[in-house]
This record gives sequence, structure tokens and C-alpha cells, in this order.
Amino acid sequence: MTPSLISSIFPFLKRLNIVVLFVEYDRGIAGGSDQVFTTLQQYLTQVRGCRFTFVRINNKLDGDEIVQSGKIWTMAGDNRYREFSGWQKGIETINRLQLPCDLVLFVNDMFLTPGESFLKDYARRDLFTKSLKRPAIIGRIDTTGQRYTAYNYNVSRWVCTNCFLVPKAAVDAMGNLVSVGENLNDFLTEEFPGTPIFKDDAPINDAYKAWLVEWLTTRWHSRFELNADSWEVFRTKVRNILNEALLTARLAEAGFAPLPYGKKIYY
Repeated sequence: MTPSLISSIFPFLKRLNIVVLFVEYDRGIAGGSDQVFTTLQQYLTQVRGCRFTFVRINNKLDGDEIVQSGKIWTMAGDNRYREFSGWQKGIETINRLQLPCDLVLFVNDMFLTPGESFLKDYARRDLFTKSLKRPAIIGRIDTTGQRYTAYNYNVSRWVCTNCFLVPKAAVDAMGNLVSVGENLNDFLTEEFPGTPIFKDDAPINDAYKAWLVEWLTTRWHSRFELNADSWEVFRTKVRNILNEALLTARLAEAGFAPLPYGKKIYY
């Protein structure tokens, strides 16, 4: 029997095409992005029934050149909105190159920094099949147990975006992975305001405002004092957090609910 006939009779044997979008901005952490990428490949290349294509997106570089070496494509990124704009450029590249793609695995070069990745134990065909068939976004789900809203979305639970899996159909439904770009000004003024921190009419509830300030100034590992000198850092981090939370919420609205990878806890 031909491979196509086998797949039609036994659809569960069909090889899944997975594009890995790896955004890097090498800071030399965890051995550097080259070492992190090598570890990522080791987790994935032994998975049976899946064909992986890797796209390395260097957010330190600008430009449109794309270089292919086997199953690895290397390209310059887009760091305007950090990994989210880098991943968006990667999605556009998948479409432009017409890469076979059932699912997209989004990863950044910090995915090993909080602790070991779930890919070490859960990178198996059944994980990818679950994402495709449910359909669902799969990764580590975080929450504080409080109710948060932004742009009228419930963002109380979110998938950690250092490593997450999404059907390509979900990505296509989104249009753009970046939820907060220049519209950060809906939430925060460009100049340090003193108090209150957020605009009075910011589309975000009070509990979320309080948590964002508390997290970045007292609980985060790189916490900082909030003042005029740190204001741009605060704005950037708030934008990143909003993009992470709103991505999960928008995917859920499109019919792709967040699911955990499993029960094991890594960090």
C-alpha cells in the first residue's frame, strides 16, 4: 500500500507536520541560545510519527534573509514586541514558504531558565495529537487564583509562553499574535505618572493593576523600584505580560481552550 492509502485507512498513523518557531535573543543564559536550541532538538527529534521543521528567529537581527540547512531555517526577527512580534514574523514565514504545518510549537530561548521544560517528559506524539484533535493550546497554565480582566477578556488563567503548542488552524484564526503593541498607551502613559500608575480609563480591572505592580516591584526575580528611570522597563514588562495573557484568552475565544500538558510540576 502507498503511504497516502495507509494514512486514509489508518488516520492515526498519519505523520504530523510540526513547525517549531524558536525565538532567540542570546543573553548567554542556560549555556546560550545555541545550547538551548540543541537541547530543544534533543527533546523533539526522537518523537515518532512527527516531522519537525525548525525556524530559528534571531530577534537581535533585522532583515528579510532566510537561510535553510536541512530541516532548519534561520532568519532575522522582529523585536518590537519581543518574542510575540518575532513569532508573528515566523508565522508569516511559514505561510510564505508554504511549509507543511499541522501544529506550531512556540519556544523562546529562555524556556529552560525557570526550570526543566515539560518537553523533556511529555514530548510524545499523543501530546501533539491531543492539541490537534481537541483542539487546544497546550502548555504550563499559570494563575494566581484572582479574577483579572483586560479588554473585557477574562485573563485569570494563562498559558506560559516560553513554550506552548497550538494547532496551525488556531494561529490562522488569530490573525496576529500581538495583542498589545502601540496600544499599550491605552493602559499606561508614555511618561512616568507618579500615582495612579495606570490610566483611570485603562481597560483592565483593579485586581490586575495591583498584581502587575506587586509582581514587577516586589515578587519578580528581577524586581525593581518603580520610578521615572524604570518606567520604560515597567511599560515593556506590562506589555509582555498582557500579550501572554491575552493570547490565551483570544485563542480560547476562537475555540482553542488552554489545556495542561500533564500533572508533573517542573517549577
